[in-house]
Amino acid sequence: MYRRIGKITLKPIGNTESPSMPEIPIDLAQALQNEAVDDSFERLQPDVRDTFTKWLEHVEDDSLRKRRIARIVTAVKTIKAEIDNVES
Repeated sequence: MYRRIGKITLKPIGNTESPSMPEIPIDLAQALQNEAVDDSFERLQPDVRDTFTKWLEHVEDDSLRKRRIARIVTAVKTIKAEIDNVES
């Protein structure tokens, strides 16, 4: 079963049927959407998206999780800015 938040499709944790679509935690998807970089996240290479999502996989401390999500959002914003510079 899939769930959509904005332009990001969420898959249940543990579902590995499609290696091109990493599982995106809901809190990460919401943060990406709030900062309007969910489209940019979707356009990242699957292994990059997977690296970001796996970095959150086993974090149980809420403050650490929020800091990591903030870092991911910042990284996606930076990547987006670099791509926008190249395309301009």
